[in-house]
Amino acid sequence: MNEKLASYHKELLGDEFALFEEWMKKPLRKAVRVNPVRASVEEFRGELDKMGAKQIPWCPEGFWVDDKPWGATIPYLLGYYYIQEAASMLPPEALSPGKEDNVLDIAAAPGSKSSQLAPRCKTLVANEPNPDRRKVLFANINRCGIMNCIITGYDGTRFPRAQFDKILVDAPCSNIGTARKDPSVLNEWTPRMAEGMVGLQKKLLRTAFSLLKPKGTLVYSTCTSSVEENENVVLDLMKDGSAKLEKIDLKIKSRPGRLDGTKNCMRVYPWDNDTEFFFVAKIAKK
Repeated sequence: MNEKLASYHKELLGDEFALFEEWMKKPLRKAVRVNPVRASVEEFRGELDKMGAKQIPWCPEGFWVDDKPWGATIPYLLGYYYIQEAASMLPPEALSPGKEDNVLDIAAAPGSKSSQLAPRCKTLVANEPNPDRRKVLFANINRCGIMNCIITGYDGTRFPRAQFDKILVDAPCSNIGTARKDPSVLNEWTPRMAEGMVGLQKKLLRTAFSLLKPKGTLVYSTCTSSVEENENVVLDLMKDGSAKLEKIDLKIKSRPGRLDGTKNCMRVYPWDNDTEFFFVAKIAKK
């Protein structure tokens, strides 16, 4: 863990910094999400039992499983389940689209959240500007048998004028949340790295909000810990009074936002639920 990362998180976490040090050394718990396009949870129950599955409280299709190579099985290759970190399932659950909703996932690759959203909505637009990442997105959507998804390749900050009922902005971030599966992050992460992401995050969020229908709902999320990439980005959108932060009601232990006006935001820490770091904000358009 480099000194700049340690210093930043000592100030952020206070007495919990020791927990941060402890949990960053622990391997990430493996999780999968059953794909309802292929089979219901009950129809897939026999396979789940073989996987040692234990229910994830905040996602009906989500399960912690034994630490085995579940990406090398026939059910995986046929799209019956998606390997996905448990906290990563939070943003689609918070957005909770309905069957008649048209939904945009503005930064969609590799497709974990898109494949979680698509079975619940009318139409999903999954956008990814990077051609290589878009190939992975297409492969995952195709493997999962999803037919109501349109894949686009626009710069998310310049997405064409359209109107959506619900939008997910799972923003590119400094990724401190991934340290339990990629320890190199602990050597590479710096506050400057986090600050360098903020301009893009603000633009993505503002663009997405402009595409939202009146009374529509948007979820902003990251897998990182910094206030700069999380609360500050959300507060930047709130300046003109056209957005309102809504409470997120999911079965998970979480912390409120760290800054005034962000108490309805959700901060998820690894030691509370055995997950990655995650930040989720649910925003309604007035």
